[in-house]
Amino acid sequence: MFRGLIFTSLLCLVSAPGFAHTWAGYLVKSSCFRSEQRNRNATNTEYYVNSDVMYEIRYCAPSVKTSSFGFVDANGIFYKLDPASNARAAALVRRTGKRRGLPVTVSGEVQGKFLHLQSVRMR
Repeated sequence: MFRGLIFTSLLCLVSAPGFAHTWAGYLVKSSCFRSEQRNRNATNTEYYVNSDVMYEIRYCAPSVKTSSFGFVDANGIFYKLDPASNARAAALVRRTGKRRGLPVTVSGEVQGKFLHLQSVRMR
């Protein structure tokens, strides 16, 4: 019984890092990207409105002065970063400078409405 409890405890500790996911996508200014996403004509239901997500990513590229970041994955899904992840993203942007698109690979997990990053690096 005691051995089973120890084995189960060790298994939980070893598998804990496995909950983090890795995504490829882009860092963006959070408020800018959300504004661009809301800037669509939803009243006209006759036509399918297709947005250009890559244009929105380039338009909302973060700069050195950006304080609130977001992450857009390859499917165009937006995630807001938590405060600790904002600090990691700001450090990366300070090292790389402003670009038209900032392609990154991130690892972390989604908790509630925020993405908690364990690492962020340029692709």
